[in-house]
Amino acid sequence: METTQIIGNAVGIQYQGVTDQSGSVPVERLVNGLIVGDFGRGRVDQPMFITKDNLAQLGDESKPAYQTVSDCLDAGVPGVLVMRTSATLPVVPDCVPTNLFVPDILVEGPFSIFYRLDSDGVTGDVVEYEMTTSGAITARDALADLVVNELLGVVTDSSGGNAEFQFVAGGVAGGDGSLSATPVTLHLLTVEDAGFDPSEYEYDFIGDFGVFGGSVSVHSCGLQNWIGF
Repeated sequence: METTQIIGNAVGIQYQGVTDQSGSVPVERLVNGLIVGDFGRGRVDQPMFITKDNLAQLGDESKPAYQTVSDCLDAGVPGVLVMRTSATLPVVPDCVPTNLFVPDILVEGPFSIFYRLDSDGVTGDVVEYEMTTSGAITARDALADLVVNELLGVVTDSSGGNAEFQFVAGGVAGGDGSLSATPVTLHLLTVEDAGFDPSEYEYDFIGDFGVFGGSVSVHSCGLQNWIGF
């Protein structure tokens, strides 16, 4: 008897050897099961085999998809095949973040900074931030004070972190949305554009000091991890 691994057109049985697949987790039949959902983290190109030991790889525990996998494991299932849907990846079509340069000029306190945050197409309320410090400070320090006391979480300082904006030496930079696609626009307004009576305010940071020459805006495409920026 002639044995060959390449039978070609000859009559016979082609032998391809024995493949040990005992250590693999094939997805061949519906009985294997595959959970596809909105997970905080995870692969989108192929399934992941999730057990209690590596459940944390799925990220946000509050997501319903995470709870589904957790319930399966609690019920005694040794492991679950999981894949994150590509639709959950942060993508904002045609979104371009912008940067706002802040001139290095001196301003005299006390004064008011008027701002508005528009989130994902929804117009926010105008907010007055009162800068009570007396004496001269730089315009950049004034905005840094606004960031630390009012906008922490929306804007991060130069130490880094996850935020919509980053406050850097030259001004404010918008996030690219690489962590979460939640577009936000920060508007710094003159007292007139804010809709208030100028005579009721001693100094208007944007209008009276000529920091930008008028109301300005900076746009973020969403959350970005600024660590190492």
